[in-house]
Parts: sequence; C-alpha cells; structure tokens
Amino acid sequence: MRHIARDIIRKIVPNSVREYITPITRVSEYYFSYLFGSGRANPPNTVVLEVTYICNCHCKMCPLYVNEENVKDHLDMKDEELPADKWKSIIDELSDFGVRNLIFTGGEPFMRKDLLDILDHAKSRGLYVSIITNGSLVTQEVAARLVSLKVDNVSVSLDGPKEIHNKIRQKDIFDSAMQGVDFLLEEKKRKKSELPDLQFSCVISTMNQTSLSELIKIGHEKQIPVYYHRITFTTYSMEQMMDREYSREMVKAEDQNLPANLVNVDPDKLESELNKIKETAKRYPVFYSIFLGSHKEIVKAFYKSDFSFINKCFYPWNNSRINPYGIVYPCSINAHMGDLNKGRFDSIWNGVNYVNFRRRLKKKGLFSICSKCCVLDKDRSVWNILPRI
Repeated sequence: MRHIARDIIRKIVPNSVREYITPITRVSEYYFSYLFGSGRANPPNTVVLEVTYICNCHCKMCPLYVNEENVKDHLDMKDEELPADKWKSIIDELSDFGVRNLIFTGGEPFMRKDLLDILDHAKSRGLYVSIITNGSLVTQEVAARLVSLKVDNVSVSLDGPKEIHNKIRQKDIFDSAMQGVDFLLEEKKRKKSELPDLQFSCVISTMNQTSLSELIKIGHEKQIPVYYHRITFTTYSMEQMMDREYSREMVKAEDQNLPANLVNVDPDKLESELNKIKETAKRYPVFYSIFLGSHKEIVKAFYKSDFSFINKCFYPWNNSRINPYGIVYPCSINAHMGDLNKGRFDSIWNGVNYVNFRRRLKKKGLFSICSKCCVLDKDRSVWNILPRI
C-alpha cells in the first residue's frame, strides 16, 4: 500500500511541493539531538554499507576506482574485505540499535558473490534495503532473487544514452544494464510484486550535459523515475582549508579533486538541457527529480567553490557509512570514527571521535570541503530554515 500511495503522490503533488514535504517529516529524527545533544545523536535512520570497493567499471567521475587486480595496492589497507558472517553480525547490531534503512553500495555491490545472502539476512531483520548498482551484473537469476527477497529499492546508475553511458563508464555495459532492469521488471510482473522500487540515477557532468533529456525517454519507456544529481567534487584549496579545520585519519584512498574538464559544465548548454528535460517530460511522462534550475544556480553550483545551497548539514546526526573493512566514517569527509572489528556500532556512534566531529561541524555549519557535496541538494528546502542555536 505504501508504494501505491507513493505513486499517487508523485502524480498529483508537484515537485516543488514534494521538495518540502519529505524533509519536514524527517526533521524530528535528528534535529533535537543536533540542538541539545552536545555532539551525541539518536540512532541513525540510515547506514550505508560499502560491501566492496571492487568494480567492473572505470567511471571517469568516480573518486574511487578499484578493479580486482589493483584493489590492495590502491587502498593500501587490509588484505580482505569483511566476510558475509561479519556483515550479518553488523546488520544485527544496527537493527538492534534502531537503524531502519540500509543502503548497499560499493564499488559495485554485485561483484560480491555472497551479496544476496547478506541481503537475505538484512530483510529477515525487517530492514528497508536499498541497492546502488550499475545494473550490469543483474542476471535473470539475480533479479528473481531480489524480487523474492522483497528488496525495497534498486537504484541503477544511468549516465546517458548508450554511447554516452559507455563512454563515461569506460565499459560497454549499457545493454547489460538495461537487460538487468528488464529482468527486474519481468520478475516483478511475473510475481505480481511491487518490489523492488526501481529508479535511474544520473550524475551531471560535462560528459552528459547535452544528453540528459534522453534519460526521460528511457524512464518513460520503462516507467522508472529518473533522479539527476550534480557531480560531487572538491578543489585543492578546499582540501587545504579542510585540513586546517579538522584533523582526520583518512578511511579510504579517494580523490574528489576531479579535473576541470569533468566539472566545468557550460552553463548555457546545461540550462538549455534542463529546460529540454521539462519539455521532454511533457511528451514522455515520467517522474523525475532535479535540484538545479536557473543559469545563476548552475554557475554557483559548478564554478564557485565556496558556495553552497545549504548553510548547515545534519547528515552525521542521522546517517553513517561503513567501508568494506568495517571502518565507520560519517560521510564523504572520509574521517575515521571507529573500527567494527574492535567495537560495536552503538559505542562508535556516540564515541569520542563522532561526538567531537559533530561538535566541530555544528560550530562551523559546514566545513570548507562540504560545499559541493550532492547531499546538500537533497534537503536544502528545510535545512536552511532550521536554526543552529
């Protein structure tokens, strides 16, 4: 019933109204601990599980690229990723602590042969389970299992039409990704299941700035919503300022200081394409979400490194991330909060590192490195009006 209600809301409630409704319903989960917790927080609503850093693609905008051959050299970390039994134990800890949503990602999560077993355990604990995937490894058998497990959401990365998508991914995977989506749609129909919800997720960059509207046609054809996100990036000066603002032990070897030829979109071309998305959606109706509009917004988002649409961030009060080795970190800031091989998540969540991190972030509002994080698009309608006190 929840999914039917969601579809009805998508059809009758304008995007501009939904932009306000959803964040408002979440505020009570984190805002009072933000104000009065002195760095402590209620159990997070959502935890992202990075079950592997291995991937079968080499996306040009990805700050962390690891294939099976170079994973150990690239990360310079532990020899082995956490086994399935350890992930199950962590999931039990999270569920017992009050976490309600898990997002499985990577790398490419389906590079793990035991992923379905881990997902099965997460669903057995009554958790809302989402997967972020490139879709290319979703076989008919995998699709059947995902539908049977009633996985709640599968987000498939889609960067553009076939030629653009493959160029960005640096791998010829468009057809296999679309086949994976079709397998899921067929299995849902065969089993008369509403789950999993499917969505396409697109990162906006110079490489696809003139082909974004093509995704509306693909979404319409398959009746799958399309979510557009601006590219997350930092600059050298942002990194330098961050080092002065907060001393951190790095969790993973990624570089978000992306080259200008990926980040520096043409504002005129992108504005034109955003308008084209609106027109295309009139001819090919499908739900889509995008948090950019005017030429002025585009310039600020992609060219002004110190500009952010948001003046504060609540993410570390309501979300967390765990890397493939069991290291807990708060967000893309990539700071070591604790090791699940040595302690429990509930102890780490309100431990010294997390409390100090939250206190410092609340005092600053945002760190210098935060301004181009795509998370700051999501709830900006509400976050900006909530006082820090």
